Amino acid sequence: MRTISRALECHGEFLAAVCLPVNVPARNHGDSNVPKWQRPLHDRCKFNCGGAFNPMDKTAAYAVLVRDENGSVVEINHGRIKVSSALAAEAWAIRVAVSMAKAWGKLDAII
Repeated sequence: MRTISRALECHGEFLAAVCLPVNVPARNHGDSNVPKWQRPLHDRCKFNCGGAFNPMDKTAAYAVLVRDENGSVVEINHGRIKVSSALAAEAWAIRVAVSMAKAWGKLDAII
C-alpha cells in the first residue's frame, strides 16, 4: 500500500506540473436543468471519474479528477486501457478512483 501511495503521489506531482492550467475551481452552469457540481463536506475529497470507449479497436481512456472542498483540483489520474465495452471502461475508472482513495486513507471519499 505504501508503494501504491507513493506512486500515486509521484504521478500526481507530475500531472500537477504538466496540467497546472486545469487547476481552476469547479463552476456551476447557469441552466437549471444541467446537474450542478456539489462541493464535498469539509476535509473530504470528491473523485469524479469516467471512461470513453472506442468499439473499433476495443481501446478506452479513463480519467479521475479529484477536487477538495474548495473545488480545487488536487489530483489527476488518467490512462489508456484495452477493454470489451464502455461499461468496462467506466468500471475501470471507478476502480482507479477507489484505489486512489484507499491508498490515501480517504475512507469517506465521494466517488
